[in-house]
Order: sequence, then C-alpha cells, then structure tokens
Amino acid sequence: MARTQPHRDVADRFRYFLHASGLSREAFIQAIGGAITAASLFSILNGSRRPSRSLAALIERTWGFRADFLLQGDGEMWARPMGSPPDAGVAGGGTGPGLEAL
Repeated sequence: MARTQPHRDVADRFRYFLHASGLSREAFIQAIGGAITAASLFSILNGSRRPSRSLAALIERTWGFRADFLLQGDGEMWARPMGSPPDAGVAGGGTGPGLEAL
C-alpha cells in the first residue's frame, strides 16, 4: 500500500524554495539555527508533515519566499524587497522560473 502524502503540494513548494535559494537540506537547517531537525525537514519534504506557520514566517523574513504561498499556494511566490516598487520582484525569484522548473 502506498504511503499517503497529505501535504504534497506544500512539499513541492518547499523543495522549490530550497532549489531556487541554492540551499541544501543541511545548509537550510544550519541557516535557521536548527529551528527544525533533519527528520522534521525530511517529513516536510516527503509530504507527510506540514511546516509550521512560524517556520514559514521565518523563511519569508530570511529569504523572501512568502509564507502564504508556501503554506497555501496563495498570492505571489516571492515578497518584494523593502523599498522597491510593488511590481519589482526579488532577484532570482519574482520573475524567475516557477515550480515547473524543477
């Protein structure tokens, strides 16, 4: 029997974030100061667990990958940089390849 992936869409978006940010799993865990374990990240990336709102908010604050997009797929993928016009994207993000690039 196949194992279910109740959070597959979130996992796909999380994997895209890591890829687009150039982060390995280990580098991500280190960059967030060990806020989650490698086992928790594995569960998120395989779709069996959903990241917390606080982790998504940390990702948005640190890298600009929007929490609402990560968790629900809503709105823009990348937050615009501070002080830039509303139509400007984050370098390598807002106008870059979408999830289909993976």
